Amino acid sequence: MFTWGSNAKSDADSSDTSFPDPAVPAGPPPAPPAPAPAPEFKAPETNLKISTQETSAPMPLAVDTNPIGPEPYTLKELLTSMVSTQATDLHLHVGSPPVFRRGGKMSAGSGPALTREMARTLLLPLLKPEHMERFKATGQHDFSYELAEKARFRGHYFGQHHGLAAVFHLVPWEVPSLDDLKLPDVLKNLCDLSSGLVLATGPARSGRSHTVAAMVDHINHNRCAHVIILEEPVEHYHESDTCLIDHREIGLQVNTLADGFRAVLHEQPDIVVMGEVKNREAAELALRAVESGMLVFATLGTPSVVTAIERFIDLFPTSHQKDARAQTAAALKSVIAHQLFMDSAQPAVALEVMTSNRAAARLIREGQFEGLREVMQKGKDDGMQTMEQAVAELMQQGRLAKS
Repeated sequence: MFTWGSNAKSDADSSDTSFPDPAVPAGPPPAPPAPAPAPEFKAPETNLKISTQETSAPMPLAVDTNPIGPEPYTLKELLTSMVSTQATDLHLHVGSPPVFRRGGKMSAGSGPALTREMARTLLLPLLKPEHMERFKATGQHDFSYELAEKARFRGHYFGQHHGLAAVFHLVPWEVPSLDDLKLPDVLKNLCDLSSGLVLATGPARSGRSHTVAAMVDHINHNRCAHVIILEEPVEHYHESDTCLIDHREIGLQVNTLADGFRAVLHEQPDIVVMGEVKNREAAELALRAVESGMLVFATLGTPSVVTAIERFIDLFPTSHQKDARAQTAAALKSVIAHQLFMDSAQPAVALEVMTSNRAAARLIREGQFEGLREVMQKGKDDGMQTMEQAVAELMQQGRLAKS
């Protein structure tokens, strides 16, 4: 049984990635001193105490990627500890010990604070050579990483004042089902749509990507369709069952989202999963795919149905928003907003759900977005509910403590 925040097994290590050695001065180098015995890394149990002391000058991104030498812990040990202690996130930051997020709370490990050299040694070997130049140019990079026999992670590298930093987020290796996540049956109905736009929205770590993955999993076992996943990075991998599923990572198998959608027209998918809609280009591509007869799943980082639709429309300039509202009203089939509760006995997610009907489409065309709350309140027979109704339902089921 899948539970929010827990994960399982994985696949391959990335130790095969190598980088060119820097120039070495002529003559034999002096013998290095014998390293002190490395202390054993222990899983974190203490409260978070982050050192803000600067260890040295800020690190430029154009750096020597050669390993420095033995370290008190390895990245594999940190990620393994993350899995075994059911942490959802690992933060690595120069000047601080490794920091874990567990149950929504952050705590520091028992190891020493990272130096700039330790951060480079731990982190840079994971970057594929083709991504190194982009990272140096932009100062950040998103990627997926599989730890052999353990789990999959979404990694994010970035440069900050003290040097190189990283966040690793644990992603379920086994894709959860809609039943595993105890999500409303209306989501199964949405999986049967032949075309349209379905938006999953919510704050970071609210479970929106899990929901989309579970819906794709349901489609994969109950429909015969061609599914293309266009994400940066691809988080959940689906083995084709009754569907043919292609995973295309932006920046790896395809240069940009726009390039991916141009190719989609020749690849004839029935369903496209496109990750987060961050700009006008992504919104226009989603609407164009729907007009071409595809079912599109996408995400937004907004807390409610109303704010999701407002954000989507606001991606277009004011002079184009009337047309954008009309196109969105015609294309949008559902918005699913997430709120994750981690302080209950068993983490639970509440969903605010709007499905398309004549009243909802009219309100979107006219820009009267607040009226959608009343549509959701009255739309129970169509699977709709407000966040307040969803929370009350969880309390009735005993899955959420009454405050």
